[in-house]
Amino acid sequence: MCEVVGDRDLLTAIPRPRIKWPEPEAPSWSDICRVAEALPYASLPRVLLLFLGVTGLKVETAYNLKLEAVSLEDRKVWLWIQRRTKRAYSSFITPRLAEEMKAYLEYRETYLESLGRSSDKLFPFKPRRLKQTLYEAMDKTIGYRFKLKQVRKRFAEHLSHHLSTMELQVLMGHANREVVEKHYLQRDLLEDLQQNMTRR
Repeated sequence: MCEVVGDRDLLTAIPRPRIKWPEPEAPSWSDICRVAEALPYASLPRVLLLFLGVTGLKVETAYNLKLEAVSLEDRKVWLWIQRRTKRAYSSFITPRLAEEMKAYLEYRETYLESLGRSSDKLFPFKPRRLKQTLYEAMDKTIGYRFKLKQVRKRFAEHLSHHLSTMELQVLMGHANREVVEKHYLQRDLLEDLQQNMTRR
């Protein structure tokens, strides 16, 4: 005969085993490129995927990114995040992506006009439809699906071999705003960081 213990304090004091699920591997650059190549030039899903791969931006932040945060002329992305952490985000896009994004912005304007809408967002579309199109392209080209947030992981892993820790923190949006203001708002330092990043 067994006895049932009803002591809650005792029950909560016993440590529970925690299962650590393995982190999924980030997709390779070749797989990301194959998916992008399967999508129409300057289409929203393709531009979003390439933009995430080149800038290292978080997916949620990309969805909410304003047009004013991106300068195609000098190929810079600059974003102040107005939260308790007071983070700043700075990254760069490649010349080829800048050219494609110009064509995308023309399509974006035509699309919004046809709907009779206006928006100040860079990607003013529903995330679910975007993801579905990307997943279909993944199924056809590489035979498996990866989450868009894993593109950021690939970006970080790649640049960690080529940039300093502080440079990577600036590009990932982890650097404190005061550090960015003091060290990375100077034109020559930003240009050096852009050259270091885009030559890889």
